[in-house]
Amino acid sequence: MRELLDDEEHMDAKFLIHDEIISSGTASMKEQKFIEIRAHKAILTARGEYFKALFRKGATTSDGINSGVAFRESKEGTIEVDPVFTQDHIRYTLEFLYTNRIQRIQAVCTDDLLCLLSLSDKWCLRDLKRIVEHELIRNHMQVTTVARMYCATEDYNAQRLSKACIDFIMANIRQVTGNATFQEEMKNYPHLCIPVLKAAADLIPEGPVLKKQRTETNTNTPSAGISSSPVPDSDP
Repeated sequence: MRELLDDEEHMDAKFLIHDEIISSGTASMKEQKFIEIRAHKAILTARGEYFKALFRKGATTSDGINSGVAFRESKEGTIEVDPVFTQDHIRYTLEFLYTNRIQRIQAVCTDDLLCLLSLSDKWCLRDLKRIVEHELIRNHMQVTTVARMYCATEDYNAQRLSKACIDFIMANIRQVTGNATFQEEMKNYPHLCIPVLKAAADLIPEGPVLKKQRTETNTNTPSAGISSSPVPDSDP
């Protein structure tokens, strides 16, 4: 379906991406500029439950009557994208929705992959999240990046990536924990140190429990054949 990405004639949905705020002469008069990327509603709704709900015409009652209640996006066919996402992030996402792959994913930087991870979580695109996690694990796991990736798993519910980050930290624990980036990132997510500590504890080999020996001295009952007198016998 890659050829449909260029079929603008039949596209009936559009994404509005925040571009920049331009001034209209005075500092108090500013206008938001958008970049528009078009797509097909049919493909969006077929590929994602999020879009299916977004473009639903209206809820149906138990009597089979359409209530007429619908999202604004359903009426206008327009989705205003969160400002943290760029047009590249939307184009990568649409490429995946149309073709089930991102052809040049290996050229995507770590920061953009983390944004795609966020977007896939926001739009409930599980398959996109899976391939983004796989790419991060395979080609972007480093001492300087693992903390940022590990903390992102908390925000975007990325369990595969979380486990891979912990495994990497355990395999390189001295280098990672001694890295200033790791220390700084973990200040914002101190509770994420607990799984790391548990994993570190599992690396410690279990040995026999050493019991402290008790020594009891009874000074009241003399032992058989031994004098109980504390004073030595005098010389003859």
